[in-house]
Amino acid sequence: MPSLPGKTARLLGLDEKALARWSVRWRALFPHDGLREHQRVPLYHPDVPFILITSQKAGSTLGVAWFFQHAGLLSEAKAHHEFVHRYEQEVFLMRPGYMADLERAIRERPVLKLVRDPADRAFSSYMALQGIDALSPGDHRHGIRRRIAKSQGLAGPEAQMPFAAFLAWVAGEDHRRLDGHEARQFNLYEKELPQGAPQLIRLEETAEALPAIEERFGLPRTPKSALEALGASGHYVPKAADPEGFRRVLYEGIALPRRGKAPALDRKVLAEDAAVIAHFFKAYGEDYERYGYKPPA
Repeated sequence: MPSLPGKTARLLGLDEKALARWSVRWRALFPHDGLREHQRVPLYHPDVPFILITSQKAGSTLGVAWFFQHAGLLSEAKAHHEFVHRYEQEVFLMRPGYMADLERAIRERPVLKLVRDPADRAFSSYMALQGIDALSPGDHRHGIRRRIAKSQGLAGPEAQMPFAAFLAWVAGEDHRRLDGHEARQFNLYEKELPQGAPQLIRLEETAEALPAIEERFGLPRTPKSALEALGASGHYVPKAADPEGFRRVLYEGIALPRRGKAPALDRKVLAEDAAVIAHFFKAYGEDYERYGYKPPA
């Protein structure tokens, strides 16, 4: 969060959870814009021949770690904190002159963007609000659940929250005021990039796409096993195909805290309800228009 409010929060000594909670509330009142939209500033480094855009819940851990590896910063990032986004937000993006350097480089260097199927990402965003942390009033996820409960007429932030209610809430919100974990992937500034729309890297194809990019730009090749390790994240929720289970989650929700495997997103079930699919496309339709994924049907 390379902004004056973010720097102020860190100077005040807010811990990680307090900073996340404060950031979500601040953005609801004063949305980020330009290259700071959705709190995922594009990554630029003079030793990497392209600029990389990532989105929360769309392989950003993999993307950031892979970028840092080619910038020669991965060891430093891991030494700072095992979660590479901490180094990204607290050190890398805070370097003096970073935004000015980025704005100059973005006019000249290729811009790549890591994207994910919008339906899978939406369900992943929803699932992130179902863990034990969401029970803590001091956690920002609890605050987001409170907003959804108030908007959708649920009993409160601890009540079961249907996936349908989550989609209806996102559909009714200004994406500039949403946390990047719930907002669409598309950033408004992508319409105004000097070289046109970014070149896409689909998360589902990274095993082939990232080595191809390395070859294209003459970068050291990352073995497949190393790529898998770069993308390892504690946020992953194991899922299994279960259409009826997904239907229950869609209309009833999940008791907090979620335990064990979750049902996988079922596109057929999602598309059965006209109201649900209308909310889904209002919330995330622009990602389909921009990134070429096949919509649920």
